[in-house]
Amino acid sequence: MKISPKAQEVLTNLRAHTEGSWGDKWHSVYLDNARPTGMSPRSFAGYLATLKKAGLYRSQGDDCFGDVLVD
Repeated sequence: MKISPKAQEVLTNLRAHTEGSWGDKWHSVYLDNARPTGMSPRSFAGYLATLKKAGLYRSQGDDCFGDVLVD
């Protein structure tokens, strides 16, 4: 699935702010640290939904942490 440049920016930020891994490919990320500067929380949530559909992000079940595919 092709993603937009803004979604790619969010993905890059998620990967840059990982804190731990869940196996080889999935890494945990604190979402507040990964939101691009100037992006509203609502827009950020929309891009997370896009990345989830693309199989690149998954929620940990709360609004604080998620997992990002790094490989």
